Amino acid sequence: MPIRMSKDTFIFNRLSTFQKANTFVFFDKRHPDKTLGCMLFIPPVKNVNPRTKIWSWSLGFKFGKFYFTSLTGEEGYEFMFEGE
Repeated sequence: MPIRMSKDTFIFNRLSTFQKANTFVFFDKRHPDKTLGCMLFIPPVKNVNPRTKIWSWSLGFKFGKFYFTSLTGEEGYEFMFEGE
């Protein structure tokens, strides 16, 4: 489900605007109030990538901000999309 619909406001309130719009949470349907994890999607980028892709399912916390780690280990790479 989109993170804005999750009851886990601790994470939601600390995400950037881009992260809020593109993060989804997953949970066990038997315990919908308990978040198991988050996934960040990167939307299509004009003239670069025409498809939405999963960027990461590894959420970290450092220096008071949440960030996602890509498969190649880049931390916080999604912040480059903030100005779009």
